[in-house]
Amino acid sequence: MSLNTLIIKTLNDIAPVYPDVCNDDSQERYFVFNYNSWGGEFADDEPEHDIDFVQIHFFCPLKENTVSLRNTVKKRLRDAGFTHPSYTNITDETGQHLVFECEYAEAVE
Repeated sequence: MSLNTLIIKTLNDIAPVYPDVCNDDSQERYFVFNYNSWGGEFADDEPEHDIDFVQIHFFCPLKENTVSLRNTVKKRLRDAGFTHPSYTNITDETGQHLVFECEYAEAVE
């Protein structure tokens, strides 16, 4: 399963999930994710794993209570094999913007 598919499958029943950007202006609540990869656990000058640094952004209305949602997102990501996510709130006057950051390791084929 690709990393994109895993992230979408993990969070899609909370709100729609989009890689990189959401082009649907009708959505009030949604996730957007992106990630960077690098090699890790080298043996014989070759990486054994790709390490993915993942950012998952959640957007929703200003007045929505997101306390329970934050805990649910963290738990689901851990249960799906990601490291425990950090959380940053970068909300502004137009809406809530919550950022979860974690890592995921995939074996190199």
